[in-house]
Amino acid sequence: ISPGSQNVAGVFVYEGISRTPYEKTAYAGDIVTLAGVPDAIAVGDTLTGTSDPVEEPIETPPLTPPTLSMDFGANNGPLAGKAGTKIASSKIRDRLVSETDNNVTLVVEKSEADSDK
Repeated sequence: ISPGSQNVAGVFVYEGISRTPYEKTAYAGDIVTLAGVPDAIAVGDTLTGTSDPVEEPIETPPLTPPTLSMDFGANNGPLAGKAGTKIASSKIRDRLVSETDNNVTLVVEKSEADSDK
């Protein structure tokens, strides 16, 4: 992204579990949520104002890879359909894929058993 080519629609900070508008100046090391940014901006990118731009981007430490792996499939156990709610594994997968937009440590991979639907 070229300098000065993008505007941010909002800057937010979490206070407990509440997301509130961030009305102060953000400094290096502050963790904020940005709204209205293009997909070309990723976690760890250095963002700066046009009035006092940073000359060199801050080095991003590597993200820790996921440590848990799960496979979802149809319940074929002896209690299938006896209790609980019926949720298709495709709906669980769709939800997990949508969560990857907000959770950079979440990775969803297609397995060989996944259908092409």
